[in-house]
Amino acid sequence: MKNLLFALINTVLFLGLSIFLFSCSGTNQSHKVEKIRSISISTFGGERGYFQSLVITPDTLYYELGSSVDPANNKSIKKVNNQHKLEDLIAANQLTSFSKITSGKSLLPVDGTDTEITIKADSSEFKVRNAGNNGKWLAIQAKMNTIIEREFK
Repeated sequence: MKNLLFALINTVLFLGLSIFLFSCSGTNQSHKVEKIRSISISTFGGERGYFQSLVITPDTLYYELGSSVDPANNKSIKKVNNQHKLEDLIAANQLTSFSKITSGKSLLPVDGTDTEITIKADSSEFKVRNAGNNGKWLAIQAKMNTIIEREFK
């Protein structure tokens, strides 16, 4: 009788341990990190309807600059992107923290300009405007502005 009880307890322990181990092995597979498809920065507003925009994809840079009151001098430039990596601006595993940044107040009502950073991923899009009080947002803004200066000025 003792041998039967001992065998039954060992079987139950073995099954319980097996179920636990198999259920733990699948938990990391459900946290797939999305791939970033594009990052853009847009500044717009002011008394003359100013706008500037840069969109970076893995293979292309799109840049626009202009004013709604002087459309004859507006610029629209498209270049091959062979040196700027999206991951250098923000890592894919930082998308969640970026999505939690709170946008600041709009400056448009007082003839100011607003700046918006948009990150498009596989199945999500995150937009944050005027978050000058957040270090991550400011770092992306500075990197994007550096690309504009190097590539288009």
